[in-house]
Parts: sequence; structure tokens; C-alpha cells
Amino acid sequence: MSSDATESVVARAGSLRALGQLEAAERLLQDALGTAPGDAALLTEWAALLQARGDLLQAEQAARSALQAAPDTLPPYLRLVAVLIVAGRAPEALTITSQLVGMAPDVAGVWAQHALASIDGRGRRIEQVRHAYHRALELEPGSPDWHTVAAVCERVHGNTGLARGFVAAGLERASQHPALLALRAEYAPVAEQPGLLLDLLVTNPGDEESRELLDAAVTWERRAASAVALVPAVVAAVALAGPGLPGAVAATVAAAGGAAAVWAALRRYRRRRDRLPASYLATLSRRGSVVARWAAMVTTGLVVLGVAVRWVAVGVDGPAWELASAWVLGTAVVAGLLSVAAPLPGDDRVLRAARARTGRVLWGVGWRFGSLRQELALWTGLGAGVLGLVVAATGSSDGAPAGLVTAAAWPIALVTATAFVEAVRAGRFAPQRYLRSLGIRYRLLALAGLTIGLVAIGAVGLQPPGARGTSDREPAPVSTFTVPGAPAPGPPAPDSPSSGSPVPVPSFSVPSFSVPSFDVPTIPPQSRSVSVPTPG
Repeated sequence: MSSDATESVVARAGSLRALGQLEAAERLLQDALGTAPGDAALLTEWAALLQARGDLLQAEQAARSALQAAPDTLPPYLRLVAVLIVAGRAPEALTITSQLVGMAPDVAGVWAQHALASIDGRGRRIEQVRHAYHRALELEPGSPDWHTVAAVCERVHGNTGLARGFVAAGLERASQHPALLALRAEYAPVAEQPGLLLDLLVTNPGDEESRELLDAAVTWERRAASAVALVPAVVAAVALAGPGLPGAVAATVAAAGGAAAVWAALRRYRRRRDRLPASYLATLSRRGSVVARWAAMVTTGLVVLGVAVRWVAVGVDGPAWELASAWVLGTAVVAGLLSVAAPLPGDDRVLRAARARTGRVLWGVGWRFGSLRQELALWTGLGAGVLGLVVAATGSSDGAPAGLVTAAAWPIALVTATAFVEAVRAGRFAPQRYLRSLGIRYRLLALAGLTIGLVAIGAVGLQPPGARGTSDREPAPVSTFTVPGAPAPGPPAPDSPSSGSPVPVPSFSVPSFSVPSFDVPTIPPQSRSVSVPTPG
């Protein structure tokens, strides 16, 4: 095969690959490789195709084969670096690019790959990254590809505003650039993403990455809207604000406010969902949706019943009705938690597919929504846990009936425990998948502490009010010494003064007396002569 024919095949295959028509590009390259199996340009494009498919091992082998076929050309090196970066082996890629920038300092593609290879995820080499992609832009300022690289580098370091600026600048030079259009949809605010992704899919129905990102965005909106199912936890905690009328009023106000929040969240979610085509909605996973719907209806009924029983307790003035209301609201908390957790396995499948796709960005197109799910789980769990712990601790110390505090504390503890598990599970699809972020680890520890505290307060709440402050220590030993003629020590008789009435203390006065004054006599010294008899 002549060099012109090879260049034509490589150009056509690259265009098909950019449009997402991977099968057509594969057939074209296979036919060409059958004629020239050792051509370096064909092997390099074949490695790019395998990388787009996600087969990174075969892509690396193809890139190394191209490198062996033409060790003095740059394209095989650059493709090998790209595969290593996507495979998470940036240090190996950085070793190669560090040598290439010295051998080809005037090639923009080398500096662009050097910028991508220098990314460490923690921002320690951000200046080196920026120097590299700015150098690529200086060498070829009109190339939209280097704007794409600059946008990816800034987004990886959390600078979304700068990344959007590079995307916009690149689209001014090439308004239909596929990679820049994809990044514009990916970096857009969550509310704008479905519309932009639908435009991409209309233009290119075979864009699997945009389809996976759209699935992740839609499932995230459903997950965010389902967080209102935890409103019963707030109602159950607020109902412990006080016995009788204050607790009933507080529960009613909390339930009314929660109903307004649920209505607003569901209305917003349905308006966004109605913008999506029915043909697309029919393809979404419905795993757990039936269970979630029934659990939501049961939750609503239990909250209404719990508040009604609480008002009955005000009229009857009996602690049994307050206890029944607390347990009904606690059951509503569990039902609401079930409505949140039921669709999560289906959402995990969507994020798992988006995470496995590493052809466009470093962590897969769905990593952003894994982070959002993790943050939502952490903050909702902490909010419910702190509220429950404060109210339960207050209620357990004011003589509440046995089991009243437990009915709210243990279901809320289940909420915090579930939030802990969901945060860890969602972290698998986020950049900080190993929980290296200190903020995430501290909040996970706080969730664990809140769960333990709520369980302990709930256990204390099972005891009768008079026994909550008692201690299980053995009584101090009592002396067995008795005085003859005195009664033996023992508990006082019921009618004795020591049984509860104060014992009067007799008052007496000490008589005053004066000490007579006297003088100490002075004895003058006298000399006494003592005669000692002499014997004989």
C-alpha cells in the first residue's frame, strides 16, 4: 500500500472515530492492515481506535508495535503516551514526554501530551501543567485540540470556570469540534447538561459517552429529588420537642413544611423530566422504581397518621398515645429510607458503565455524579443525625415515657448508617475513590459517631424515667458495729422522722463563765546546806 493510500485510510478512519462510528473505522483499518500489517501509521490509528473502545491493553500493544515499526517518528510515541495516561500510568507517560520535549521542543502535540502526563491529581505540578499547555497554544494558537487539552487540565484541578473559558475559546475557532462540544456538555451546570447532551446525541446517535453521561445526569436528578423522602426523620425528631400541645404543634408545622418541600422538589424534577423524549425515558432502568413508589406512598400515609395520633394524645392526655405516635413516625422514617435506597442499585449500574468509559476524560464521564451522590449522602446523613441526636438527648432527660425517644432515635440512626454506606459506595465512582480527601474521611467518622450516639440514646430511652440516672455500682459497705442498748442499724420505719420528714435539731446555749485571774508566785532561791554523815 502506497503512502498516499495509507494517509487516506488513516484520515478517513480518524474522521469516523471522531464521529463515534467505531465499527466502520474498524472495518476500514482491518482491510488496510490485511494489506500492510506492519505499517506504523495504520497501527497508530488502530491503537487510537482500541483506546476509544476502552480496550487499553490491546491499544498499548498496538502502539508499541507501531513504535517498533517506526522508532524515529513522533505519532507512535504520542499515541503510546495517550494510552498510558488513560490507563492511569501517568508516571510512565511523564518519563516519555520529558524526553520528547527535549528532542522536539517546537512540536505542539508533544507539549500537549506533556501537560496531560504531568497531572498528578493533587495540584502539586499545576504550574508545570500550565506551562506545557500554554506552550502548545503558543506554537499553534489556532488549533482547537490544544484548547481541549487546556480545558481538561484545568477541570482536573477543579478550575471549572477556566475550563469553560478554554472550551468557549476553542469553539470560536471550530464551532463543530466534537471534543469541545462534548466537553461543553460535560462541564456545563447539571441543570443544563441533559439538553446539551441530547443535542450531541441528535448529531451523533452513536456517541456512547454522551449517552452514558446523559444517563448519569438523569439518574442524579432522580436521586436528588428522592432526598425529600427523609422528611419523616425531621418530623419524628421535632415531635420530641415537648409533651402535649407543643410537641403536636411542632410536628404539624414540620410535616406541613416537609410537604411543601416535597411538592416543590417533585414539581421541579418532573418539569425537567418532561423535557426528555419519551423514547429515551423508555430505555432507562426501572429497577427498584415500583418499590420506591409504594414506599413513598406508605411514608406519606404514616406521617399523616402519626401527626393525627399526636393530636389525639393532646386531647386524651395520655402518654400511651404519644408513644404510639412516635412509633408510627419512626416507621415512616424507615419507609422513606426504603424509597430512597430501592433505586440505588440501578443508579450504580449507570455510574459503573460511565466510570468504565475512559476514552474522553481521565476518570470516566460519570465521575462528577459519583461525587455529587457522595456529597448528598454525607450532608443529609449529618443533618438528620445532628438534629436527631440533639432532640433525642434533650427528650431522654426530661422524663419521657419509656420507648418514646427510642422510637425516633433508632430510625434516625438507621438513616445515618445508610448514609455512611451510601457515601462509601458512591465514592467508588468519584475521583477520591479511596477516600483520600480529609473532608470526606472526617465526615464519615462524624456519621459513625452520630450513629453510635443515637443507638446509645435509644437504648437509654427504653428504661423507665426513674431508672435512667441510676448506677449499677454496688452500695457502699455499712458498718456492723452496734452500741449496747441501741437499736440495730436498718432502714427507718415508715413513720419515723428519718423516712422523709426533717429531724429537728435541738438548740442549746453554752453558759458563759469567767476565768479568775491569778498571779504565779515567785519563789526566791534559797541555799540549803546538806550535811553528809561520815561513817564511824
